[in-house]
Amino acid sequence: MTEPEGIRAIDASQAAPEWRGDVPVSPVYGDPYWSLEDGEAEARFVHVSAPGAAAGMRARMQAGETFQVCELGFGAGLNLLTLWRAARAAGAALRFWSVELHPLRADDMARALRPWPALGTDAAALIGAWRAAGEGRDGDVRATLPGLSLTVAVGEARRAAEAPMADQWLLDGFAPARNPSMWRAEVLTAVGAATRPGGAATTYAAASAVRQGL
Repeated sequence: MTEPEGIRAIDASQAAPEWRGDVPVSPVYGDPYWSLEDGEAEARFVHVSAPGAAAGMRARMQAGETFQVCELGFGAGLNLLTLWRAARAAGAALRFWSVELHPLRADDMARALRPWPALGTDAAALIGAWRAAGEGRDGDVRATLPGLSLTVAVGEARRAAEAPMADQWLLDGFAPARNPSMWRAEVLTAVGAATRPGGAATTYAAASAVRQGL
């Protein structure tokens, strides 16, 4: 079996993240999971506060409604926690579906989320559910928490073709230059096909190929 495009061969025992302080760094892609300064602020700015995202949320996140988010790159769950808080503030329920090829251990997730005590209660609930669901080692992770229904599809980005129709997509894999397989045309086509009319796709990536693909 060959390695997926964009992933260098690596022994399974080395798949745990490396660390720069409390920021996890992928040993496969050589890229940090988020900004070395403040990953939570980055997640809020890109996926919640940016004008396009904010406008879509105001239209879709209404009390008593369910807001469907889909994501490429679950990582440590920081985007999930950020969107969960936003949905709760709007009185909406959150349904969150994500793809992750390299699921973290619960202990690594806990270390990665430790710098943001304001997320503490939600982070603890997520970590507990993640651990109880097998950390993605035995297949897809599913969990139900107050105001949140979570599914993490363990596998390559092409599993975006299985995604439900989304109000918002979070495209948060590693940089296109380091992980090109996540940003290829067939994946972005699947993202478009699973976006509701008026929905949004938010991403930190500004590469011209990504903009053109979207």
